[in-house]
Amino acid sequence: MDIVNEQIILKQVSVNSCKGSLFIQAKIISGKSGNPFDLMLKASNIDAQMLLNSFDNFGSKTLTGNTIRGVTSLSLDVNGKVANGNLVEKSLKGDINFKLTKGAFVNFEPIEKIGKYVFPKRDFKNIQIDNLKGNMTINKGIITLEPMNINTSVLNLDLAGDYGLKGGTDLQVDVHLRNPKKDEDELNKEAKKKQKKRYYHSP
Repeated sequence: MDIVNEQIILKQVSVNSCKGSLFIQAKIISGKSGNPFDLMLKASNIDAQMLLNSFDNFGSKTLTGNTIRGVTSLSLDVNGKVANGNLVEKSLKGDINFKLTKGAFVNFEPIEKIGKYVFPKRDFKNIQIDNLKGNMTINKGIITLEPMNINTSVLNLDLAGDYGLKGGTDLQVDVHLRNPKKDEDELNKEAKKKQKKRYYHSP
């Protein structure tokens, strides 16, 4: 770490953290209004819950360490401001790319709302997620999502648009009506039938 003209510079630091590895490069200007900073982070096989908690959920009140589980890899290149140890509201700007495996949404309100009115018989409290990856940008409290597919244990959907941390949400959501659980059960039944036939005809 270097301190130059009130700038605190963290150069290419690699650490093992959150059950995975992190590469961090950062700069913060101390003493300025709001303490501007630049941050580049690359994470591999990180516990998603621990990562979000470590970075104050990147300012989100909905997608937090309490609502997501899984192992994530991501690259993040952002700038913003901090004051009194906290991220200044709507100051974060930059790009985020991520991949989530072995994931789950736990009491995740945006999807729960969909489930409550559209699929009241499905369990939306603990949603298992297939491999999920996406790209997004964040600017002035608005997260813009590139089109992405979300395949879960209770529904499959396509998602794109803007998600506002403090209002301004404008998301386009296409929900597939078929129940993934039923599809999985049907596939398991077919697999069992084929297995029985192979066993019956074996010499």
